[in-house]
Amino acid sequence: MSNENIENYLKALAHRVRRDIIRALAEKKHLSYTELMRITGVEDSGTFAFHLKMLRGIVEKDPKTGEYRLTEKGWKLYEALKMLSDERIEEEITWNKASKPAGIIRVSDKIEFTLTRGLAEKLCHEGKKIYVSDILMFKIEDMPEEVLECVLEGVNDVLFIDAPSNLKPLIEIRSGDIGLIGRGGGFVAGLLNGLVKSILSGISKTMSKTMSKTMNKGHEKIPVHIEVNSFSSLKALDMTIDSSSISIFNSGNKTVFEGKRSIEGFVSIDKNMDKLEVRSDTASGKLYLPLTFEEAVINIDSSNINGTLRITKNVKSFIDSSNASIKIHDLRESNISFTTDSSNANIELKYSNFIGTSYLKIKSDSSVLNLNIYVPENTRIKAVIHGSYGYINIEGEKTREYIDEDYDKSNSRIDIVVEADSSVVEINIHREK
Repeated sequence: MSNENIENYLKALAHRVRRDIIRALAEKKHLSYTELMRITGVEDSGTFAFHLKMLRGIVEKDPKTGEYRLTEKGWKLYEALKMLSDERIEEEITWNKASKPAGIIRVSDKIEFTLTRGLAEKLCHEGKKIYVSDILMFKIEDMPEEVLECVLEGVNDVLFIDAPSNLKPLIEIRSGDIGLIGRGGGFVAGLLNGLVKSILSGISKTMSKTMSKTMNKGHEKIPVHIEVNSFSSLKALDMTIDSSSISIFNSGNKTVFEGKRSIEGFVSIDKNMDKLEVRSDTASGKLYLPLTFEEAVINIDSSNINGTLRITKNVKSFIDSSNASIKIHDLRESNISFTTDSSNANIELKYSNFIGTSYLKIKSDSSVLNLNIYVPENTRIKAVIHGSYGYINIEGEKTREYIDEDYDKSNSRIDIVVEADSSVVEINIHREK
C-alpha cells in the first residue's frame, strides 16, 4: 500500500461521521442516503455529501438499488477500525510481558478505551492490574475508589481522561504525562507539557509534508505574480485555499499575490459583482488584501494559512485538515461561524464598539482550537462549551459556561456557543479599555 493511500485512509477515519458510516454499512450491508444521514445524526445534506466524497473508493453506490455499500477496500478499513476502536474491551487488552511484570495488563495504541466497573471488578478479583498508555481517550466508569485503586497500575501518554470527579485524585497519583481530566461540568484543566505540544507539532508536520509532497509534483515550481487594482465597491470576500501555504497581509493599495504554484496548481483573483474571489490550489506565497470587507466565506483544506483580515459583519469559515492562524479585526455587530475538522486552529477575533447582539458559533471536530476574543469594556458576554474538552478563560476564571450578570440588559453583547467533539478547545476573552 502506498503512502498516499495510507494518508487517504487515515483522513477517512479522522472524522466521527465517516467512522459511523463505515460501521453502519458493515453492520447493515446496504443503506440509503437518508438512512445513513439518520444513523450518523447529520441533518445537513451538503455536509453529509462532503463526508461521502471523502469516502470515495471505500464506499460505493449500488447501481441497481441506489443504496450504499462498502467496497473491498472499505471492508479492510472496517477491520482496521475495529482494531482501533473500543467496541469489544476484552479483545483490545494486549500483554506486554517484556515491559511489565506478569499480572499487569497493558492497553495501548488505541483511539479510545473504556474501563468499565465490571471489567475492573473482574481484574481485581483475579489479582491483575491494568496499565494504560498511548491512548487518545481513556474513559473510566463510575466505581468505588477502592476498586479503581485495586486495578489501576498507571496511566501515561493519554490526552483525555473522562472520569467522575471523585476518582480524580487517585488518577492523578497513578498518572504520568496526561492531557485533561474531567467529566461534564466538573472539568479540570491539566494541560501538560509534552503531550499536547507533540500533538500540535504532529499536525504541523503532517501539513508541512502534505505541502511539500504536493508542491513537488512535477518537480517544477512556476512563479506567480497577480496584481489587481482595489475595487472600492467590493463588499464580500470569497476565499478557497486548497493544498497550499499562504500568508495574508492587510496592507498596500492593491490586491497582490506573490508566490509559486505547482504545474498542476493555480492561483486566481477575480471580481464577481460586489465580491472578491480568491482561489489557490497547490501554491505557496503572500496575499495582500488592502480592503475591509463586510462579510467573508473562507474555506481552507489541507493547507497552512496565517494572516490578518479586516471584516466588519459576517464570517463563515470551514477549516479541514489544516494548520490555520487567522486574525479577524474590525468586527462589529456580526454573525461568525467557524467549523474545524482534524485541524490545528489559532483564531483571534477583535471587536470594535458596536450596538446590538453579535453571534459566534464554533463547531470543532477532532481538532485543537485556541480562540482569543478581544471585546470593548462595555460589551457583555455569554459563552458555553458543549461536549469534548476545554474551557473559557475570562477575568481569571476558567469555566465551561459564563454569562455577565447584566447581559440581558446590555445594548452591546456577544453570544458564544462552542460544540466540540474529540477536540481540545481553549477560549480566552479579553476586555479592552
